[in-house]
Amino acid sequence: MISRLMTIDIESKLTCFYEAFNTNAILSLNVKPALRTRFPMQMRLTSPFGQFSEWAEGDGEAKLSHNTTEIGDYEICLFAPRPVRVHLQIDFVHPEQKNEQLEKYLDENNIQGEIHHALMSLVRKFYSIKYSIKYYNQISVRDEAMVQSNSDSIQTYCLVFMTSSIVIAIIQVYLVRRMFYVDAKRIRI
Repeated sequence: MISRLMTIDIESKLTCFYEAFNTNAILSLNVKPALRTRFPMQMRLTSPFGQFSEWAEGDGEAKLSHNTTEIGDYEICLFAPRPVRVHLQIDFVHPEQKNEQLEKYLDENNIQGEIHHALMSLVRKFYSIKYSIKYYNQISVRDEAMVQSNSDSIQTYCLVFMTSSIVIAIIQVYLVRRMFYVDAKRIRI
């Protein structure tokens, strides 16, 4: 599909110009004012051998569809009751080219399928990385909990050991002093 937009200043008389088109194509013309105004618009198409189309009329917009049967310069005539700037949209569709475009589109979709496959592969790898990190975090949290539990056990053991060592030391001092207690009343000189 070939599409073209032209801006034309129309005077209050018939304005014509020529466009070259190929045969066996579908031609679609659409004319409307450049500003958002409504004027009665008229348009006509003349083939290279002088065959006129019907006038396409409309209030604020005129549309014309035509099947090109001849190769050459087609005359496009536009008319408005007063001078106005208009936009002329020309769409030219050639069925054979449309088939080529369809094949090109399907090839692009195949490329899109390959891109989709590559993206899905990347997504799988990202999920694999995510779950590996999540598993690592769970293992490290479990290890940290075990280290904390062992630390608590070691601290409890140290506290019990220190307390028992202090108690035993006090008892030993008491016993040793008692063993070597000298009663001053019993000693005679």
